[in-house]
Amino acid sequence: MRPAVIRVNYGVQRSQNGGSAMRAIAMLPLHYRFLGGGRRRVAAFHQRLVLSEHAGPGPSGSDAKEPLGRAARVVNMSELGKALNTLSDPPVKAVFVYNSNPAVVAPNHNDVVRGFMRKDLFTVVHEQFFTDTTTYADVVLPATTFLEHKDLNKAYGHTYLQISNQAIEALGESRPNTHMFRDLAQRMGFTDDCFQQTTDDIIDATLTRPENPQMPKGWEKWMEGITRDRLEKEGHVRLKLGDGPFCHSPRAGSLRLAAKQNYTVRAWRRREWTG
Repeated sequence: MRPAVIRVNYGVQRSQNGGSAMRAIAMLPLHYRFLGGGRRRVAAFHQRLVLSEHAGPGPSGSDAKEPLGRAARVVNMSELGKALNTLSDPPVKAVFVYNSNPAVVAPNHNDVVRGFMRKDLFTVVHEQFFTDTTTYADVVLPATTFLEHKDLNKAYGHTYLQISNQAIEALGESRPNTHMFRDLAQRMGFTDDCFQQTTDDIIDATLTRPENPQMPKGWEKWMEGITRDRLEKEGHVRLKLGDGPFCHSPRAGSLRLAAKQNYTVRAWRRREWTG
C-alpha cells in the first residue's frame, strides 16, 4: 500500500462543529498506523499557508483620532448581518465591498440582505462582474482581473510564492484594489506613507515585514532569501519550511493533539451567533 496524504480544505470548517471534525480527521493517521499502515505509511495533512489577507504595512494612523475623530472600529465579516441591523453609536452608514460576495457567503443570509436593503445605507461594490451583492449596490466600480495587474500570489495548496505579472492593460476604467484604496484614502484625508506606495513597494514591504500579526512566531524564517527581484527572475520560489516529521509523539505508539490557543465556542440560535 502506498503512502497517503489527507488534504483538508475549506468545507469542514464551514459548519457548526468544524473544530471537532478537524480533530477527528487529525486522528486518522494514528488509527491508520494502528491498523497496520506501518511507520512509513502514516497519512499526513497538507495545510494551506496564509500569508495574510492584509499583508504589508498598514496605516500607522489607522487607530489615530484623525480624520475619523475617534479610534477606527473593526467589525468581523462573519457578523455582517448583525452589524448592519443592530450596531449603533454610530450605526454603519456605508459599506465598501471588494474581493467578496457577502450577500451569498456571509452567515445569517436573511439578516445580511435585510441590512443591505436599508434605505439609509450607502453600498459600493468593487467587482469584476455582477453578483448577488451588486444587486444592492448604489455604485458598482469595475475591478481588474489577475490578467490586468501585477500581484504577489500566496500559497494555495502548495508551499511556493510567485509573482503574477500584468499581461494586458486594464480594460475600460477598471482598477486594482491597491489603486482604488490608495486614491480613496487620499481623497478621505489619510496621509500615511502606505497610501503613497506603488505595487512594487507593497510587494517589497510584504516580503520584508517581520511583525506581521497574522503569522505564527518565527514566520520570517520561511521568507529568508525571497525578494521581489528573485521572484521576478525565477517566477516562483519555495518557502523555507524545512523538513521534519508529521508530528512528535510523546511516546512510541501514541499521538498527542494539543491546541496552543483558546477557542470561543459559539451556538447557532435564532439566526444569531451567541457566545
